[in-house]
Amino acid sequence: MCSGVCRITSRKSRALRPMSAPDSNPTKWKSPRFGQWIREGASLPAYLPRLFERWGELVNRYCEATDGDDAPFWHNERANVGLLSAAAWHVGLISLEEYPANKGGAGRDSVKGRADLWIAETDPLNGDAFEAKYEALSPKEFQSNAIGLLDAACADVRQLKDTWHRQRFGLAFAGVHLSPAQIPSAEKCVSELRGELVGSNLCDAVAWAFPERVQERSLRNGPPSNEQTLGVFLLVRSARCAKATKAEAFHTVQSGCL
Repeated sequence: MCSGVCRITSRKSRALRPMSAPDSNPTKWKSPRFGQWIREGASLPAYLPRLFERWGELVNRYCEATDGDDAPFWHNERANVGLLSAAAWHVGLISLEEYPANKGGAGRDSVKGRADLWIAETDPLNGDAFEAKYEALSPKEFQSNAIGLLDAACADVRQLKDTWHRQRFGLAFAGVHLSPAQIPSAEKCVSELRGELVGSNLCDAVAWAFPERVQERSLRNGPPSNEQTLGVFLLVRSARCAKATKAEAFHTVQSGCL
């Protein structure tokens, strides 16, 4: 479990270089374009920090490969969940997305459905379930809308009936969608939004990825003429579901629920 002193960790984009006039180039940020924050005492998997770090690296790698013409956070929930699942494999975890699961609310019969993401360290009987939501949001009321996505994800993951999940978590991929006038001052906007999320009691952890190549591409031919999503915050919250015993988990998997 994650414990100890809460701190922000960050990783600079590989494209960042020293600059002589930082204020003259809006793509050269002083604040971290990639990073993470985990609330002290939060009941989260120990693997989360390294998963966050590799996820940010893969987001940046994709944006560099497309020269900023495309980004994972321009797409849908499935694309973003898929990249997080890939990051899990990269750091030695095992993962599945869109896997069959039994769902149903309290007092209701279970129905066959699918769950968004499952991650385990080595033992498939002790994996964690994740349900995710994605939306590109404007800075106006960003926090409340992002937390709304997280609330919906947590509600979904609580619907999982299968007992073999160790813990259950909601995920929210909240893209930051800026107007043409906001893009040159994106660093200030992102820093303010990050400040609203980090340290709040509304989520257990936050990671962020704002690749330089995407903003650079939008400014390459002068002031941007279109709105654009320049990066994404990844919010995590425990749904605080009861942990299954190993015997229950084994019985459920053998019954064909996986």
